[in-house]
Amino acid sequence: MFPGIRATAVRSLILQVLYHSSMQTTLTLDDELAEELEEVAHREGKPFTEVVNETLRKGLHPASARSPKPYRLETFALGVRDIDKARHIADALEDEEIIRKLEMGK
Repeated sequence: MFPGIRATAVRSLILQVLYHSSMQTTLTLDDELAEELEEVAHREGKPFTEVVNETLRKGLHPASARSPKPYRLETFALGVRDIDKARHIADALEDEEIIRKLEMGK
């Protein structure tokens, strides 16, 4: 191809030149897909090429790849106002259960 230059280097150079210019590529689309894209272009008043590019970008970078919203948990009052009183009740219930088990011989 070019004396002293490897084929991969030439291919890479050609791809870089094509990438930085307005690249034109022929795509073969399914009829149904082409119709859907044309409908979107018509509905949104955008050129067909722009709709295809946006659709490809969305497919390559789906919304799930974006960082999720922070998880927020709504809290509710449970009606317990005096924690010490709740602890005393829990202790009393636990004591009753221990006494019950001791009386049963466990």
